[in-house]
Amino acid sequence: MKTAALLLCLLAGFTASAQTKRPKLFRAIVYTETGVRTDGILYELTDSTLRYVRNTPEAIAQLRAGRVPDIFEVSGERIEKIVLRRKGHVGRGFLYGAGLGLVSASVVLLSVPPADNLFTELMRRVYVPLAIVGGAQYGMLASILPRKFKKINRSQAGFESVRVELLPFSYRFQEK
Repeated sequence: MKTAALLLCLLAGFTASAQTKRPKLFRAIVYTETGVRTDGILYELTDSTLRYVRNTPEAIAQLRAGRVPDIFEVSGERIEKIVLRRKGHVGRGFLYGAGLGLVSASVVLLSVPPADNLFTELMRRVYVPLAIVGGAQYGMLASILPRKFKKINRSQAGFESVRVELLPFSYRFQEK
């Protein structure tokens, strides 16, 4: 039974990896020289501007359908700093953490000899839920950390130096 479940999981993983890959969406949080904070999905980086689309379900659906939604742009000379995060990363971290908590609880429960005493019952009723919730919390905390954090300091030269690093995260770059 366990080997059948393992084979099923492996088969599902191989089928999922064989599907065509969609471009990953990265949320760009841009701080300008006036202290204004704007954010959206990083769409494109040109030589002098950062272009983004709104982080709304409608705009994302248009992107996925191959249509271009309203594009907003910020000049590189106006940008103080940029923070990039993968869209949906917090939810994914929550699920990975909960899964790791479940695995750790299973390992601990398998290492405890089967017995009908208070300790074993306490382990089953208290430790397993706590391990799952604790793992989910750690997964969320780890996913909150920004993927990329770049200071530009309102200069075109700073923007151009950072542009090469951030270009692979843009939707247009991944689409090609």
